Amino acid sequence: SRQGGGNYVSDSLGSSFSDPLLSLIEGRPEAQRDLLEFRHTLEADCAYYAARRATDLDRQQLQEAYDALQACYAREGKATRAEEGAADARFH
Repeated sequence: SRQGGGNYVSDSLGSSFSDPLLSLIEGRPEAQRDLLEFRHTLEADCAYYAARRATDLDRQQLQEAYDALQACYAREGKATRAEEGAADARFH
């Protein structure tokens, strides 16, 4: 949004979203705690509703993603950071 200029839609958030957040966190250490508190609250509620609404297929896919993540961790240094990151992203 731009005052007097309207609203614009973008296919990605890019730096227009991340840069102000990074600046806030870097410039105000207490903001790190605030962000973690916010994420804790939001993620807990999201997990609650996801668990309540999960289908058998959802639970199966979650278990498979969790197993794949644990398999990466079990490879003790043999899985690349990219592999671990991808497995972590799929799980979450």
